[in-house]
Amino acid sequence: METQRRLLAATARCLVDSGYARLTTAAIAREAQVSEGALFRHYPTKADLIVAAIEQVFADLESRYRRSIERAGKKDDVAAASVEALWKVMTTPEYLMTNEVYLAARSDGALGAALRPMALRHQANLLRRARELYGANAPPHFDDAFDVLILAMQAAAIDSVALQDKRTDRRRLAAFDALARLALKQTR
Repeated sequence: METQRRLLAATARCLVDSGYARLTTAAIAREAQVSEGALFRHYPTKADLIVAAIEQVFADLESRYRRSIERAGKKDDVAAASVEALWKVMTTPEYLMTNEVYLAARSDGALGAALRPMALRHQANLLRRARELYGANAPPHFDDAFDVLILAMQAAAIDSVALQDKRTDRRRLAAFDALARLALKQTR
């Protein structure tokens, strides 16, 4: 269990530091201070290891999201609190790295096949958590509106890496807050 934990953490660090294109199992094993043989005993393929690491990253980011919502103390303003907390998570190096892996799955069949079931679980989990947060206030079209909002925020977070413009980020965050209120029909 400790070896697996080290491997997952090392994989995430290597992905954040070097990116998917330069990721090797040798580098991961070195970072985790295990042999490549031990790595492959726990994760039969590189894709299995990457997907397990992404799943752990998502679990960690979800915990950060929840803590951020709790600290916001804006229970009466769910849209503002959730948009702000999502943006904080989506602009972390760890989350941006997951987008890089998702894009790599386009041309890496083994990664795509291993990633798809986890991505579907993650998507369902996000929606379930959002429904819990919005509760009875969720309109009938909630699922579609939430999905579009998440996708738009993901794209903006990726664009934020290239632009490096905090003013644009703040403007977009305000627009996402307005969109969330409109699409999810929450008023102040």
